[in-house]
Amino acid sequence: MSKHRETHLEEIRAYDRERAKLPHRKANSRRINAKRNHEVDGYRKSHNASKRAVVRGELTRSNVCQVCGKPCKTEGHHYDYNKCKSVIWLCTQCHRQYHTGKTERAKLVQQIVNTIAELKNKEVI
Repeated sequence: MSKHRETHLEEIRAYDRERAKLPHRKANSRRINAKRNHEVDGYRKSHNASKRAVVRGELTRSNVCQVCGKPCKTEGHHYDYNKCKSVIWLCTQCHRQYHTGKTERAKLVQQIVNTIAELKNKEVI
């Protein structure tokens, strides 16, 4: 499967993009996001605040993952929703690994992110 995915990556991505446009998939995505917005206090507020801060130039998005060092378009991970601009910049893979937490690599990513969060809370970095 991995060899097939490597050789047909663009076709697979195009298929996934089209599949995501299906009405039942859009509805499911909205349902999941709405549930998360209500379950996690401050989730939406923090995400909107960090997006606005990046646009204004108050917060700088890193072009490198703070965990693995891979150059990419990073995603912001909020380690404290009460501090709207408390963001660690992660690549998509590390961010997904952090939230799934089922493999050894995921546990390592979680440890690194938690260490960075502690250092930022102490204002060391």
